[in-house]
Amino acid sequence: MLKMNCGLKLTVFFIFECKCIKEVKMNKLEISEIQIIPVKPKDGLIAFCSFILNDQFYIGDIAIYTRPDGKSYRLVYPTKKLSNGKTVSCIHPIDKYAGDIVTEKVIKTYRQLLSRSDEIGEDVS
Repeated sequence: MLKMNCGLKLTVFFIFECKCIKEVKMNKLEISEIQIIPVKPKDGLIAFCSFILNDQFYIGDIAIYTRPDGKSYRLVYPTKKLSNGKTVSCIHPIDKYAGDIVTEKVIKTYRQLLSRSDEIGEDVS
């Protein structure tokens, strides 16, 4: 009970509603609908990709780069430059396990695209 200076008494009630929310565990990453958009290679950039994560999130604008060895690949996740000049990450894996799973599946899909284009004699870039 709170007392106000004007002599009125104000009763404040705090109501907490408890709802049972189904716990969603993301210990298993399901990546589907991977789309690869090849680009003309420049400074190692070879494609962009998007995918659906756990049938619930669309993840897009991920760049695929070749590593300096030319044999392996790396993913670069989108960032945003703020008006104060600071760059912040929009999305990215928070641990190596998640990053490795995403990279493995995306690169597998990219290689399948390359092999299909080789079969029909088409340039993917």
